[in-house]
Amino acid sequence: MPKDKQKVPSVYLHTESIALDNHDDGLKACPSCGGRFKPMGLPRHKATCIKRMADLAQDLQLDKQLRKEKKEAKKLEKQFAVGSSSKHVWENTDTNFDVEDNYGSSRFHDAPPVGLNFMGESLQIDDIKTEYHPTSGRTAKVDHFSDFKRGFSGKARIKNSCPWQPFKSRVDFEFAEVALEAALNKDQINRLVKVIHQSIQDPGSFTLKDQSDLYETWKIASHALTPFEKTVINVPYQGKDHSFDVHFRSLWDWALDLLGNPHLSEHFVFDAERLSKFNGDNFVQFIDEPWTAGDFWDIQSRLPDGGKPLCFILYADKTILSSFGTVKGYPVIARCANLPTDIRNGTGVGGGRVVGWLPVVPEDEEHKGKKSFANFKNVV
Repeated sequence: MPKDKQKVPSVYLHTESIALDNHDDGLKACPSCGGRFKPMGLPRHKATCIKRMADLAQDLQLDKQLRKEKKEAKKLEKQFAVGSSSKHVWENTDTNFDVEDNYGSSRFHDAPPVGLNFMGESLQIDDIKTEYHPTSGRTAKVDHFSDFKRGFSGKARIKNSCPWQPFKSRVDFEFAEVALEAALNKDQINRLVKVIHQSIQDPGSFTLKDQSDLYETWKIASHALTPFEKTVINVPYQGKDHSFDVHFRSLWDWALDLLGNPHLSEHFVFDAERLSKFNGDNFVQFIDEPWTAGDFWDIQSRLPDGGKPLCFILYADKTILSSFGTVKGYPVIARCANLPTDIRNGTGVGGGRVVGWLPVVPEDEEHKGKKSFANFKNVV
């Protein structure tokens, strides 16, 4: 086979023989791979197939080029082997190193023969000559092989005096680091920043020293308010007692906390009232606070002389599910009915407080949907 004739890939020979087969099954053959396809799908396949064949031909050409370059590289290794040739790396070879640009050729230039001088320096075998691009304005130089260094200038690395940039200060960076580690949300970050600025304006206002100091303060504060208690209730169902943990705080003790708060004393209302509005003919009663309702009036009527009603509003919020480790419960919230609406329904002192958690009864697939099981959950 002539050297200039490229060998035809076997895949072409194989697919060509397939394409020549005659079929009467209504399918059409792909001229590239010989595969048979429905007429509707053939055009799409042909486009893909042609590209695949072109890629294959390109790969074969690339493989041929790589083999040629590998062969030439081995030839160069023999030429540059120590002691095997009198030529040096700056001498011309048959290898093509030419890369033309606007500033002339990059072909290695011939060095003066051994024994000559270069810019007043005596040349030695294995000296390294460095030539810079003409636009650099730098002069060529020659280094002895033992003195030649590459890639390390010997200059000390410049230290970054502000590694926390783009933050304006290191403290800003450290604050951002803590906020990120704690996964603080937008509101929490804003509140914390506000506290920090307040402590800057009034340094003596922030006295906490560390985590233990904070925990000790929390402990002292917990004794100033009604603590939570835990008890176990047993509820029978189908002849078997089921136990549930119940966390609660004493309503009476919580009420004493409110009554003993000097900021709330003047806002309590203990006597029932009746409010009426005249409509032109008579007065029509209306209600705007708990103590203006009939029940409050009736309760006070049944108390001994001098007795005053202290009423609570209790409700469970089943839209909120709280967890205590493996225990879950719905919060029970209490509000004092003897306080005005703006205080009673607020979030500050005198507002609603969680006084317990309703235990969550686990679903039982065996009893799910039964009326008796629904009643059992209501009892719990």
